[in-house]
This record gives sequence, C-alpha cells and structure tokens, in this order.
Amino acid sequence: MVSVAGEKVRMTFGESTKLNGLAFLASKFDGILGMAFPSISVKGVTPFFYRLVEENIVDDASFSFYLTSVPGSEGSKLTFGGYNKAYTSGPMRYYPLIGENYWLIALDQVKFGNASFDNLKAVVDTGTSVIVGPSDIITKLTSELPSKIDCKNLSQYPNISFTIGGDLYTLTA
Repeated sequence: MVSVAGEKVRMTFGESTKLNGLAFLASKFDGILGMAFPSISVKGVTPFFYRLVEENIVDDASFSFYLTSVPGSEGSKLTFGGYNKAYTSGPMRYYPLIGENYWLIALDQVKFGNASFDNLKAVVDTGTSVIVGPSDIITKLTSELPSKIDCKNLSQYPNISFTIGGDLYTLTA
C-alpha cells in the first residue's frame, strides 16, 4: 500500500538490483514514483497516478509540481488532482500531448544566442534537470559557450528560449 496525504492505494512494487547509468548511481533517493503512461511502465504495472484516478481519489486527472529555486532546499511540492494557485504567477497553460508514451509535446522553436531550431518535439519531465536533444542540434546550441563557464560572469552568456504553442519561455544563464 502507498499512503499519500491519508489516502491509501494498493500498488505493485518493483525492486532494482542493478543500476545502469551514472545519474541513478549519483542520486540521493530511495525510489522512483513513476508518473508516466502505462504504455511504458515496467511489466505493465498500473502507474501510481492512474491508480489514484481509477479509485476516484482525485477529482481532476492532472498533477503539478512546484520546485524551489534553491537545490536541496525544503519546500518543493507535488499536487495530485490539479494545481495549487499559490504557486502560480499567471494563467495556467495547457499544451496537447502528441503521444502517450512520454509527456511529449510540440516545441515550436528553441533559440540560444544566434542558433535557432524550429518544429521540434519535447518531453516534459520533472525527473531530470538536463536538456538533451539530437547531437547536431545540441552541438550548434552549445558552440556559443566556452569550454569552461565562469559563473561569476553569467550575464555574458546567452539566454535560451523555448516557444511552445506560441508562448515564449526564456531561461537566463
């Protein structure tokens, strides 16, 4: 049984006995609570959030994350069944999925300095803090960066912007 905020859900658990990839070996966590689709779940196990929906524990079949801006700090939140308006600063935007294997959406454009790429696909995933993509695109995007970044001079580095559904999201250095 998994108990969250007083609600109990019967789940099938898996155990990893071997880890592949440095990301998992270097991470400090005790397990993974997958929020993906049944189509990619291991051995067809119904994912946790799907169980919440199936058992009518949540009224809204959506979930949201609030992540603090300071790594390792307290305060990040996961909300099942919608979102907490206290953690928003504007209207909520929704983008259609273009597949039901990952949280895959259309990405109109990515811009980084003088490099720009149009009509891409993106996976929105809170399980990682990295941006990955095809090597030819990533090479062009990062060619404007020195091999060693001096964090004391962040203002000299370009922003990266993502246009999704016509909405522009810009990340500063």
